[in-house]
Amino acid sequence: MIRRGEIIPNTEAPISEGVTRPVACIARIDGESVRVVAKRIRRQEIEAECVCAILLRAWGISVPEPVLLSGADGAVLFGSVHTEYPDLKHGLGIVPGLPAEIEEKLIAIAAAIICTWDDAAQALAADELIENGDRNIGNFLWDGEEHAYIDHERALGLQPFTGNVIAKLADIAGETTKMRMMSATFAYAKQTESLPGMGPQDDMDFGWGLDFITERVRNLGERVLARFPTPRDLFNQDAYP
Repeated sequence: MIRRGEIIPNTEAPISEGVTRPVACIARIDGESVRVVAKRIRRQEIEAECVCAILLRAWGISVPEPVLLSGADGAVLFGSVHTEYPDLKHGLGIVPGLPAEIEEKLIAIAAAIICTWDDAAQALAADELIENGDRNIGNFLWDGEEHAYIDHERALGLQPFTGNVIAKLADIAGETTKMRMMSATFAYAKQTESLPGMGPQDDMDFGWGLDFITERVRNLGERVLARFPTPRDLFNQDAYP
């Protein structure tokens, strides 16, 4: 069951220049004041965020707790309990206008950091399952020790899925072999497990999201392996210039 709360008026403060323009604010949840990040997105995107957060958290992946929030105007917003971690994009100083060679070096540093996280392989498999079409350096949070994955409103087929970003980062970091083995092992294990229950929400429809992942989880291992070169590919002369 996803907890619900109300945003306390006049506590909102913008925290990002992202497309959804999230705000940090205080919400009243279960009688307590809680710092949250809230964003106004379409109902189906809220449902996608909730389904993905519940799934990834159940799979042991570090995702902030999702909450459903009521705004002062009565609108329902998606929220997550504030982690206080900065995102890697800003933490490493990846900003528009950087020379290409510097940006490449910073992305390589980010890739190396992400591949050290103990749940990176699981997150790779999960992104493949939910077809996360909006994974980028800006939605990896990291404070030097703790980390989290955020922003899943464009998953579950709501945006074209053109590639697995964590698999690409593993390649940049030189961790393809390790990540291939760990993510595929995890994915094959999940094919035979039951998916987590979502719990009832009167004004939310999670059924379409569950149908989406139920269909894809059946061959998740093969989907994950397809993101990496096979040993035979590495010896294929056509792969070399």
